Amino acid sequence: MPPSRRVDDQLMTDAMRRIAAPALVLAGAVYVAWQGFGVQTTGDYPWLFAPAMSALLAGHLGAFFHQLPGDGAGGSVLLRAPGALVGRALVGTRLGEFRFGALESMLALGGVGLWLARGMRAHGRPTVARAAVVGLCVIAPALLDAIFFGHPEEPLGAALCVSAVLLADADRPILAGVALGLAIINKPWGVFALAPTLLAAPRGRLRLAAVAGGIAVGWFGTAYLAAPAQFAHSLSALSPVAHPEELWWPLAHLSAPPGVTPTHYLPAFITAHARGLVVLLAAGLALPLARRRGRTTEDCLALLALVFLVRCLLDPNDHVYYNVPFVIALIAWEARTRGAPVLALLTTGLLWLIFHTLSGVAGLDVQFVAYVAVTIPLAVVLIAPALGRAACGRGRVAARRAAEPII
Repeated sequence: MPPSRRVDDQLMTDAMRRIAAPALVLAGAVYVAWQGFGVQTTGDYPWLFAPAMSALLAGHLGAFFHQLPGDGAGGSVLLRAPGALVGRALVGTRLGEFRFGALESMLALGGVGLWLARGMRAHGRPTVARAAVVGLCVIAPALLDAIFFGHPEEPLGAALCVSAVLLADADRPILAGVALGLAIINKPWGVFALAPTLLAAPRGRLRLAAVAGGIAVGWFGTAYLAAPAQFAHSLSALSPVAHPEELWWPLAHLSAPPGVTPTHYLPAFITAHARGLVVLLAAGLALPLARRRGRTTEDCLALLALVFLVRCLLDPNDHVYYNVPFVIALIAWEARTRGAPVLALLTTGLLWLIFHTLSGVAGLDVQFVAYVAVTIPLAVVLIAPALGRAACGRGRVAARRAAEPII
């Protein structure tokens, strides 16, 4: 074969590869956002998010702020509005608005998967490993659950948090600050990415923090001034119902008054202060890494995954979709260190078994034991790199700049 022909064939192969990966991400994102094109109820969306979204799309800003969702995700409604607007224009239904807003979230997460895969390719990782990373970022079971229950803000927030750390590592402090600020207004748990993002930045931390803080203050300040009572409610509303997939479960008590469905509740003190405890623990976990010289972005991604796992374990009202940010951060960490998302694949499978199989056939205490048996070992695996104490080995990526952002 003439050399020119070989060059042309290689260029054609590279072009097809560049087109194929985004096309597959788009197909997977549509599949998840449309829930496999089956019956879709949109979960909590109709009563929790739809009133605010409808008001925003209609241009009624006052009504929008007075109908912010009670889970602190009012900023997510704002971020998903472009997708919802496309859905309104193309479909004209509330379901269409939800689906296109969810598609926007899934495409953002798929973009993170492509970004990670690009870095893996630069380090010679096999195609199957790169495909696994992208696939998990698009069609992991927890993502289907997030859309099923009407919470696309979880994958969107996960994409923004991981992007913030990667952008900081790539020495893009302004863009990292934008991603971090958007993650925080998407849902307040985005603040858990603050320390990992700042620690991953080689320079420009003050600019990064200023940009992120400006976005967060701008959003929360506007929401407070527009509707103080609803703003306070949106950040404080919390269901007191306990679930077996949390460390507090042994302290839960059953309440079964006549005519009411029996429900487990945690002590009021735990319900009121558990989330504050998670914030304090997140700050405490970041201190050893902050004091350690020679830390890497891989350590910061491990810290991000660990903090998100702690959030799941200690949240007084844990849900299956709360595990999405943890799973995505775990994927990012493995993509940058181990070269293949083996642990993430195992984790997603085990979480699926717990939330979808055991929940239907096993008792609540068995579900608790199973969840702890899966998550505590994961915390043990992550604790050493999260504290900056992991030894450099073959699986660890040597260069800090494993992947440049696609911008």
